[in-house]
Amino acid sequence: MKIMVSPSASVIDTIIVSDDICFTEPLTAFLKQSPAFCFRIQRITAPDDPFLHTPGISPLHSLLILFAADLTRPESLSVVTALSRSFPGCRIVTFGEAGDLGLLLKYIRAGVRGFIPGSFSAKAFNEALVKIIEGDAFISTAVTRKIFDYLNHNIELADKLTFRQRQIMEGILEGLSYKLIAHKYKISIDTVREHIKNIYKIFRINSKAELIALLRFHYL
Repeated sequence: MKIMVSPSASVIDTIIVSDDICFTEPLTAFLKQSPAFCFRIQRITAPDDPFLHTPGISPLHSLLILFAADLTRPESLSVVTALSRSFPGCRIVTFGEAGDLGLLLKYIRAGVRGFIPGSFSAKAFNEALVKIIEGDAFISTAVTRKIFDYLNHNIELADKLTFRQRQIMEGILEGLSYKLIAHKYKISIDTVREHIKNIYKIFRINSKAELIALLRFHYL
């Protein structure tokens, strides 16, 4: 079914970020065959290309960034984060598997709007792309199941928290320091630290930053 769009919204400025010509050429050819959108494509082979870190795309057009790289490498997440900051409101789509679910959630927080597995058919890819361009997000069914399993697991872990541990987590979510948490609940700072240490053990995390990220994902 052909999707009707207005002329002003039909042009999609698109950046393909990949050093794999076997990926970029077929993808470019596929996008140019789209009956619904006119993709104005620019291909970037190096993630550190200055263009990617300098805002310069006209705000009159939507910006779509198709990012193909090894998502398990730390520099890939850094590039995605930089792209989100350089081009606020852009739609970033990654190709490949993030592997660890915790890493996938970091990509979501960094601004990724779609995850396209390499096994996708052309039809499924096109449907996912249309959703993303129209302002929606896309995550494959397999990844969605993983996310729900992850959330359910953490909900089960949260049930193991004591009333005091829940209070302390709420204080952290409010941005309170350990000293202010201790003052608010009339306990010592050492007691706060002991509760925090036990919370880390329950959620199998190692830092306050990880705890804050976990809390924000669940409650914000």
